[in-house]
Amino acid sequence: MNDRIKNKVIVIGGEHYNALGVIRSLGEQGIEPYFILIANDYISPCSSSKYIKETFKIKSEQYSDVYDFLMNNFNNEEEKPILIPTGDPVEKFLDSNYDMLSKKYILPNIDNIQGKVLECMD
Repeated sequence: MNDRIKNKVIVIGGEHYNALGVIRSLGEQGIEPYFILIANDYISPCSSSKYIKETFKIKSEQYSDVYDFLMNNFNNEEEKPILIPTGDPVEKFLDSNYDMLSKKYILPNIDNIQGKVLECMD
């Protein structure tokens, strides 16, 4: 088990090699991430990774369902969980909801300003 990070780590994204690579990289460092799979199909090699602590499947392309899940889970943590997006659509969603999500989570941002990552995306 990893002794360096006390925070839970949550990888969030679709069934894609980006997610699998992030999960594997974390796992090889002793970090067992949680995985939020956003997909219409529940067959997922990513969620079968031996490095994942638990997978949560959200069968929806509506990010409002993802937002609801994030706001209603991981509520009793001593340290804020870390969110790691694995694709541009997920990063866009996180950045667009930064002000609310940052109260509960650590997530990618620029200068703690909602929408700033999206502004810089090409």
